[in-house]
Order: sequence, then C-alpha cells, then structure tokens
Amino acid sequence: MKIVLLLGVFIMWATQPLLIDFGTQGNNQEWFALNDGVMGGMSSGRLNYTPTSFVFEGQVSLENNGGFASARGPFEAMDLSGFSTVIIKYRSTGMDFALTLNNSRLWYRPNYKTSLPETDGKWKTITLDLNDFMEYRVGKATGNAISSPVLEKIIRLGLISDEKRAGIYRIEVDFIKFS
Repeated sequence: MKIVLLLGVFIMWATQPLLIDFGTQGNNQEWFALNDGVMGGMSSGRLNYTPTSFVFEGQVSLENNGGFASARGPFEAMDLSGFSTVIIKYRSTGMDFALTLNNSRLWYRPNYKTSLPETDGKWKTITLDLNDFMEYRVGKATGNAISSPVLEKIIRLGLISDEKRAGIYRIEVDFIKFS
C-alpha cells in the first residue's frame, strides 16, 4: 500500500506543469535582449516588463551581416523530458519569432526552435508539441528533431526573430507553460 501511495505521489509530482510567468508580478524577470550587435550587426531591441508580461521590441537590420534580434532567459537547468507540450500566450507585430531551447552555453552548438507566427497584435494562446522543435546550428536547420536526452538538459529558453529580414517588431509574452 505504501509503495502504491508513493508511486501516486511521484506521478502527480512529475506531471505538474512548469509555469514561467512574466511581468512585474510574475516569477521570471531575468530575461534580457541579445541582438546581432554581438557579431557586428546593427539590429536593436529592448525588453521591458509590464505588470503582467514582458515586451520585446526594436528593429532587425541586415546591415553589416546582421539579421536577428532575441530575448533570452537566464541559464538554469531544466529537465523538460517529462512534458509533451508548451503553451505560450503572446501577441506580436512586424515579424514571426521562434521559441528556442538551448542545451549548451556555446553559441555555435545546436539549439532547438519552433515558430511563433505573427499575431497582428492580437493575444493568442497556442499549444506547441515539444516533438516539433527542430535542431538548428548557427541559424541553419539540420533536419533533426529534439530528443528526450536533449530535453533532459535544457539550460535556457529564448525568443528569436525568425525571418532574416529587416523590419520593426514587437512581441509581448504573458506566460510560457510546459505540461
């Protein structure tokens, strides 16, 4: 009887959603902007917190081999292998973005991403299958899907402009939830 009870508690604990709630009243205010200026590009972006969300806005430039703007979370170990979906509530204008998962601190190592289409400024809550995250190496798709061993070792979440075109953008994120 004790084993069954402990197993039930473990299963209940293991399936609890992971909620990343933004805004000045949320549980995560450590995201920051990182744009192509780190490699000589000319894109700009700034991240600000509202009471219920964060807003990342700026302009992507293709000048001087530029072409991306990103918002990134802090480095922290996350085992996402027990989850099958990620739910994100956001609104955006100007261009598509992608939600990214990293399992290395090195910029040239593969990362994994899936698209977040522009919403014309309207709030959308979408559910994404974690199996749909695809591997990219220095911005180029490899054709490989994310694997469970990779999901066990995620160290950072992020957003990145996903079109490699110049333009003004704005994306606001309320929450990201893994379930």
